[in-house]
Amino acid sequence: MRQAVGSAFILNLVIIFITLMMLVFVGSISYSKAYKTKNRIINIIEDNKGYNESSISEIETFMADTGYQISLTSDCTKVAPNTKSSSLVYPTSSIKSGYRYCIFENKASNDNGVYYTVVTFMKFDFPVIGNYIEFPVKGETKILSKLWD
Repeated sequence: MRQAVGSAFILNLVIIFITLMMLVFVGSISYSKAYKTKNRIINIIEDNKGYNESSISEIETFMADTGYQISLTSDCTKVAPNTKSSSLVYPTSSIKSGYRYCIFENKASNDNGVYYTVVTFMKFDFPVIGNYIEFPVKGETKILSKLWD
């Protein structure tokens, strides 16, 4: 009887260890995808010298090719930068793509240009709690007027 209890305890430890390792693996994949998407959006904005029509179409093409998650609701107020000079430029009511990322335009501190804050999200697709687990991944572009002057 003593060996049966010991074997059950070890089996439970192995199951818990495997579950934790799978959670770490899934988390690292989701973080990697969100981080890669954020960096690519930042590069697109910097290459197109701002958030304009050409950058919008290039971002939309990249998002479709990547298979980034689509969300019907986009609440970016929780992840807004703490600066007073920032304004949300994506998502707006005129753009209906539905991809889950946010772009904020910020004025530089010396009013010598603008920079953009890009926020993508790590999302876990678990059946019951998947809608409640979402972590933001933020990044900023360089000040755009200084890049090409």
